[in-house]
Amino acid sequence: MLPTPLPDVTASYDDGYFDKDEQGWCSNNVVVTQQGAHVFVHRWGDDNGLRPHEDHLEGDIVAVEGELVRFDGTLAPFVFDLATRRLRVG
Repeated sequence: MLPTPLPDVTASYDDGYFDKDEQGWCSNNVVVTQQGAHVFVHRWGDDNGLRPHEDHLEGDIVAVEGELVRFDGTLAPFVFDLATRRLRVG
């Protein structure tokens, strides 16, 4: 059973890194929005201006285990960490 109220999993951050081989910033922007138990994730970025990428994921909150929120749908491989306010492979 899910807790009431549902945890807030909204977030917006750049999960990028500096790559010396690319000679610059490799961006990985993440925006997480929520409508009730349904969660949408938009990710996009590039490797210092090269190889752009973009994807959209979504799913419903199915479990809350301590600080981790689990999903179904295309978000199933991920968890949302409430302590760090970030999405990660879980």
